[in-house]
Amino acid sequence: MEVMVEPPRITIRRLTKEDRGMYQCVTSNNWDQAQATAELDMGDAGPELIYWFSEQTLQPGPTVSLKCVATGNPPPQFTWTLDGFAIPDHPRFLVVSAVIVGILCIPADLVRDGREIFMRAITLTRRGSVVFGGFRLSHYVFR
Repeated sequence: MEVMVEPPRITIRRLTKEDRGMYQCVTSNNWDQAQATAELDMGDAGPELIYWFSEQTLQPGPTVSLKCVATGNPPPQFTWTLDGFAIPDHPRFLVVSAVIVGILCIPADLVRDGREIFMRAITLTRRGSVVFGGFRLSHYVFR
């Protein structure tokens, strides 16, 4: 936190949730005193997809990597499904979820013609969970 005298102001660098709260400015001279208060609140923001994978037609054999990027406050969590079911915990699947990036690596031979892959980003806010998704983002066809 940096407090400047001229011009009078406070600067908070790299704002975090811990910086939330009520801030007060008090000024005075020999005759009077004045004050102002302001509440700094970090608003919740539902997840927003910035990047998502596009439809592709692939041959069986290679590994497929699907990437989604989302923002939100708090940062979203990613959920991947294949044909409506959660991706199984299996060594052939690799799910990487960073703060704002979700990546799914799936062997092409596990996906047959007509199967659907969904990605869902979820942000848990103070008002409850906000869900973005449930939409089909891409439909991969393997021949």
